[in-house]
Amino acid sequence: PLRLAPDLYFGIKKNVRLYLDYRYNPMPLATDSSLNILENGDYIGALPLPQDSKPEKELHAYVALPVFKLHPFLNELSTVFYFQLHRSASGGMPINQRGAILPTSYIDLRGVYHWAAMPDLKLFSSAGFPFTRRADLSETTVILPQSPSAAEIEMYLALMSRFGGATGFPSLGVRVRNADELGAESNQDYLVLATMSDQPALRRLSPYLPVAVRQDGSLHVRHVEGFFASMMHAWWRLQGNPQPESGEALITGTPPDALIEGIESPYQSGHSIVVAIARDDAAMKQMMDASEPLADGGDIQKSVSVLRGNHFDSYRLGDQVYHQGTLPRWVLWSVWYAQYPYLALMLVLAICFLLAILSMEILRQRATRRANAFAKEEEAWAK
Repeated sequence: PLRLAPDLYFGIKKNVRLYLDYRYNPMPLATDSSLNILENGDYIGALPLPQDSKPEKELHAYVALPVFKLHPFLNELSTVFYFQLHRSASGGMPINQRGAILPTSYIDLRGVYHWAAMPDLKLFSSAGFPFTRRADLSETTVILPQSPSAAEIEMYLALMSRFGGATGFPSLGVRVRNADELGAESNQDYLVLATMSDQPALRRLSPYLPVAVRQDGSLHVRHVEGFFASMMHAWWRLQGNPQPESGEALITGTPPDALIEGIESPYQSGHSIVVAIARDDAAMKQMMDASEPLADGGDIQKSVSVLRGNHFDSYRLGDQVYHQGTLPRWVLWSVWYAQYPYLALMLVLAICFLLAILSMEILRQRATRRANAFAKEEEAWAK
């Protein structure tokens, strides 16, 4: 198993290097013997297994792991030794033929930063992000009803167990509050858990949520696009970015069994709020079973996920994106230029405009000096 931080930003990197140190029995092997590398079940490459009479000798090699095949958190890296005996050998493959990957092997993640575009429920489903940014969940506040039911407490404990499994550390820093204390501390990421009829926090968050829940359990999709959204959509599509969806498919059909949605905290920029609510206690158990963490995040993705039956449907509502993490300034500039290349053109035009003004001023001053010098010469000749 290979667990990576869910918020890794690879930028323009297409591959990361896997450095392998390995060893195997000295046998007369055929030239097609190899050490095969698989990343999440996909073949990546093969390393040769040359004949060698020194059993203590270590072999070193590196393999390029494609970034696009890596999941945000859970991954599987496999190495398979394929031994083929040389034709001159007799007696078949010995039963003690062995190969080993040495513990000095490593993956080189230098130049990879922590920076993630949010909201992204795929990161929440696979690794509990952004709450697992701190191993002990010290910046996480869970909002429960004033008198939570057994199913709500079970949901809370199950999520804390998953988060602890993701970080490898118990959730000792998490705080549990009720709806009255929502937003009391601005430097917190909030996780709101409840049933649709038993969570006062939903009414407080309703103006900010892309999908509001009515009293009858039906959904109302708010208009959450920015003022210039209609002007930017065409350019957004040209850049290959995910498109905001209308949400009409979300509100059609029967009322959902559960709903998960993520937003930026209105109390502090750069922090998040994730709301996970179910129709009733029975649906909450159903939501827990359907949201089991998977390597690729499962069906819970984008900014809003709706559970009907045992399947989540996910939607990206609105065009509001925020980021968690930091990038060096020069990397951040390259990201902006990649997403908005017209900024480079505007910057060049602005520099040309400033240079033109500066040149005009310099030429004007030079012309004034020449005119004054010529006037002085004429006055001297007149005298």
